Amino acid sequence: MLVESTAALDPDQRYPMVLYLPQNDRPIKFQGRIASRVPCGDAYDIGVEFLQMKKLDRDRLRSFVGTLPAMS
Repeated sequence: MLVESTAALDPDQRYPMVLYLPQNDRPIKFQGRIASRVPCGDAYDIGVEFLQMKKLDRDRLRSFVGTLPAMS
């Protein structure tokens, strides 16, 4: 996942994270590992790896991603 942040999060650090999907009241909770940090102007593009996610949340995320248009 790509996140834009003004915080310079350190690669390989792990943080508890919450992801809210459109039109869904229940957030997806997971442990995120900072996989990359790229300066982008006054902010950073942060690459996040999903870790330690419950199967139900993983299935919900997979279903949501399947609805997104393919990028070429």
